[in-house]
Amino acid sequence: MTSSEINSLLPHAKVSAADDTSIYKSSSRRSLALAYLGGCATVILALLALRRHSPPEDAGLPSSSSIPPLDSTKSCPNYSPVYPSEGGPDCPVKCSPGRRSASSVFHYLRQIANDDDDDDGDAALAAANTAALLSSLGRVLSEAGGVIQSYDPNATVYNESELHVSFGYYCCQTDNELSLIKSVLDRIDWASAPLDATFAYVTCAVDGPRDDHVSLILMFDQESNERWMERVERVEDMIEEEAAAREDDDAFRQPILQLRRPRQEPFHSTLASINGTTYPVAEVVKVLNERFASKGNGWTNLPISISRPYEGVDF
Repeated sequence: MTSSEINSLLPHAKVSAADDTSIYKSSSRRSLALAYLGGCATVILALLALRRHSPPEDAGLPSSSSIPPLDSTKSCPNYSPVYPSEGGPDCPVKCSPGRRSASSVFHYLRQIANDDDDDDGDAALAAANTAALLSSLGRVLSEAGGVIQSYDPNATVYNESELHVSFGYYCCQTDNELSLIKSVLDRIDWASAPLDATFAYVTCAVDGPRDDHVSLILMFDQESNERWMERVERVEDMIEEEAAAREDDDAFRQPILQLRRPRQEPFHSTLASINGTTYPVAEVVKVLNERFASKGNGWTNLPISISRPYEGVDF
């Protein structure tokens, strides 16, 4: 990887040769040597940071085990693969001027509640099924939220009405690029190819930018995660194809996407954000999985189905 590639991924750690000479101008060999060593050290640090924040190129599609179940007495030993999220949710580095991050999400409880609005000739049965699913899944997640808050309300941010799954994270894009991305997403007929998913377990992840910012997250099972990753990769390919079709427009260089979805967090729903320095993370994760991850009365047998348009955040 060249230094320019490193700089494009780590703009906050950008190294400029011109800056180096202005800083280290000296007629002495000692100063030149120090400048050379300093430049080498900066590149090495950038490489280490890149290695820490990004999976290897050959990692393939991540499974839900990318953020494993919590098995530790520590507060939270799991760091998000996009830590420290300085560019926004699932975006590891701070955006350079003129760029910002956005996402596409599905509020699955709201969607379940509204599915019986469709006039498909069997509205009564659809309404009954919707009510049953909403009652079960909504009840389970509401009870889980109550457990989370009961341990330390002052260290917990929880909003049941905002529970969602993020389909795509678009990191550090220009306004023109976000407009193109949105145009592709808006053309997709989600109802013709619904996305189903089943939750597996709760774990934790240190998101950043501070180490005390920890999320309690409900992970997809591996099969669901792989199925959603396949779909999101097809959508990302569509975005790149749309950009290629506008190759004469200087506003769209390729690849247009700064970071592809398989290199970000596996699919999940964030149940709460907590202060990891004071909250009993390990204990609560253990209680949640023992109480709600069992067959018959938990989320493992209450799948979600996405068949309505996405909601854009910060587009």
